[in-house]
Formats: sequence, structure tokens, C-alpha cells
Amino acid sequence: MSESPAAAPGELRWLVLAFVATLPLAIACWFDRHLAMDGANFFVKVLESEAFFLPASTRVATNVIQQWALVLAVQTGVKDLRVLSAVFGFGLLLPFWLGLAATCRVLPAGQKHFMALPIWAILLIHFPLDGGLVFEGHVMTILVWPVLFLLLRRERWDGIDALLLFGALGLLAFSYESAILPELAFVALSVRRVSIATESRQRRLSLIAGALALLGAGVALVGILFPRDSGNRADFADSLLEPWRWPLQWVGLLAFAGFGVAWARQWRVAMLALASLGFAFGLCWLTGFTVPSRGWVYPNRTLFLTLAPMVVLVSAWIWKSGVAMPRDGFAACAAVTFALSVALFVRLEAWREYRAQVVNIVHGRRGLVPVAETPIWRHARRTAVNLSEAGLLWDSWNLPQLCLVWSWPRVQAIILNPPGTSWEPFDPRRERPLQRYLRYDPALTVAPAGNPQGSASR
Repeated sequence: MSESPAAAPGELRWLVLAFVATLPLAIACWFDRHLAMDGANFFVKVLESEAFFLPASTRVATNVIQQWALVLAVQTGVKDLRVLSAVFGFGLLLPFWLGLAATCRVLPAGQKHFMALPIWAILLIHFPLDGGLVFEGHVMTILVWPVLFLLLRRERWDGIDALLLFGALGLLAFSYESAILPELAFVALSVRRVSIATESRQRRLSLIAGALALLGAGVALVGILFPRDSGNRADFADSLLEPWRWPLQWVGLLAFAGFGVAWARQWRVAMLALASLGFAFGLCWLTGFTVPSRGWVYPNRTLFLTLAPMVVLVSAWIWKSGVAMPRDGFAACAAVTFALSVALFVRLEAWREYRAQVVNIVHGRRGLVPVAETPIWRHARRTAVNLSEAGLLWDSWNLPQLCLVWSWPRVQAIILNPPGTSWEPFDPRRERPLQRYLRYDPALTVAPAGNPQGSASR
């Protein structure tokens, strides 16, 4: 029989710390941070269609996982957009919590400290992408951990292990194209497990795991070669090195690498020193990146392809080293989690200020409001990382959608995107979305063709 994966009471602190690491993301959702960038568009599309929004077949599992709670709420008749927004945020966070719980479950007793590795992934990969919580890579990355530890461990799989493994691999196969690298690694680990298994049942289970991982690699390859939007693929490729232009990623990566070396070499002093490096990571974030605009968050999605595999490789190396974590490892992880959580909370203030400005305008003015006539434009120029980003205005194309959501239950003003915006999900001069949820002020009567409405009255 395999060793029970139940944790001793002292080991449960690792699961608690992992959940604490997700708390900043939950607080960000409380302030509608999940509606930034594509979030508002996904939210509105689900409400309009009362069904799942599935933009790409290669990501269908992730989209369903993220949207099921919202679709359920919509189909049961909920009309309050504040409640629906909260439900949407819950659906985006639930994969983190379930994935972390599954990871802790598959780790054998005495090895729950390996939860430190997904905790570091949350800090290094998911935190910098708080402005894109609907990015499918979040679900992909969190699914990697239970699969990785199940394939690495020597203990035999029981029925629950097999269920978790096949479920995670099945979802991972239709999660995100960047899964191709971990999927190929999982194929290799499955083949290795087949070769060392002493029971025929364990060999069969390993073969099934390898087949599912190979399927996932194939689906990811199809998504890469035949993307839904070739422009998005080109943008992704062009952005591969963009996050590495800033000290933030290098400090974080060096901190994690130092953590791994200190763990493998049993360097207690180095473990404690990592706390100061974690604070440096937070300081880089606070001083250099206070605006969660498209100019910063959007290129960061490439971390799912570049940084995530690095974290997985270091994690596998630490596992294979076979040494216990130094006694101060938990304190070091807790200190770094605290430092980066504070950084994320402070950075959230810029988003809260932006949200407050939009809410004040949509409840205080009437009609269509050019953004250049609002404090939002001055705020964007003041807080942009550089002048070239000032016009991006928090990825401004979603501004009219945010106006609708934050106007509930009555829309009396919509802020127009800046002139020259290359794409917007609807034309505020011609369309009135979400009429099942919102009442529109007469000042927002749809203009006839060729006679667009002018700016708003004060």
C-alpha cells in the first residue's frame, strides 16, 4: 500500500500559506480588478449571450472553468451586476484554490513543504498578471503542480490519485497553448514511470497519463500553428522578451533560484537572506510598475511560456535532490509572500483611483463623454510608466464596457474611447448592450446613422 498523503498538523501550515498567497488576488477582485483588460469583455459577452464565451477551441476547458459560476448565476435569473461581477471573480479564483488543495493532497506525508513551489509560482507569475485574471494561462499553470508531483513521486497511485491526475491532464490538454512545454515534460515523466513501475496497474495508469499529456501537446501545437487570431500570435512572439527588460522579473527569478539552491544545499542563512531579496522584489514593483496598463500586463502573459517552465524545472531539480527543506524555509516563504502581498495591495490603489473616477463620471454626468474631457485622461498621463503608454489608458478599449457595469442599474453616461482606438467591443453611439440588466437614460438614445451624438452635458 502507498503511504497516506495525509499531512501532520504542522504540515498544514503550508496549505494555509498557499491560500493566504491568493488573498491579494481575492481582494483585487473585490475591487473589480478582474474586469480589467479582457475581463470586462468576457463578462459582458457571457451576460449578453447567457452562455459560455469560448473564443478558441484549444482553450475551451479553461473558459468553462472560469465562466461556469457566472453562467449559472445568469441562467438562474440574477440581474444585479454587482453580484454577477462578484460571482465572476469567484469563478476566476476557484481554480487556484482547488488546484492548491489537489497539490497538497497528492504530496506524501512529510513532503507537504513542497507546497512552497506553487506558492513561489503565485508570487512570480500570477501576481504580476493581476491585471489579466481572465488570461487562460492562470488555470494552465495551477494545473501543472498536481500533475508534476504525481509523476515525480515514487509512491504508487491510488484511485483518488488517478482521478486527480487524469482530470488535471484532461483539463490541461484544452487550457492554453503555452502548456506544450510542460506537456512534453509530462510525456517523458510518464514514460519513465512506465519503465520503473513494478505493478501492471501502475504501468497502465502511467501509459494513460502519457497519452493524455501527448494529446495536450498536440492540441497546444495545433493552437500555435493555427491560431484564432494571427495578430495575437505575432504580439505574443514580439513580447517574449519584454518582461525581462525590467528588474522586477530578474530579481524574482534570482530570488527563486537562490531559494532552490539554499534548499538543496541546506543553507539556513541563505534562506533567511531571501526574505530581504523578496522585499527588494516588492520594492522594484512599487517603484517601477504602479500602472497596471496594457503596456505592462499584456506582455507579461508570455511569462506562462518563459518563466513558468523555469519554475517547473527548478522544482523538479529540488525534488530529485531528495533533501528536506531547512528549518527556516517556511519563515522565508512567509516573509516573501508578505512583501509581495503588500506591493500588490499598494499597486491596487492606482486601479481603485481609476475605478472611482469612472464611477463618479458615469453617475454624475449624462450622455456620451469624450475621455479627453475627464480626469481619467490626466490620471493616465500622470501614472504612465512612460509617455508612450499614456494614450493606452489602462487598455482603454474596454472603457465603455466598464461604464456599463459600474453604472448599474441605470446608465446615464458612457465614456468614449480615445479617437483612433483600433478596436472596441461595441460602438457607444450605435449600440446599447445589456438591456436585460440596465435601464438607459434618454440622453443615451441611439443616434441615427450618419448623425453621431456629441459630447455630454455637465
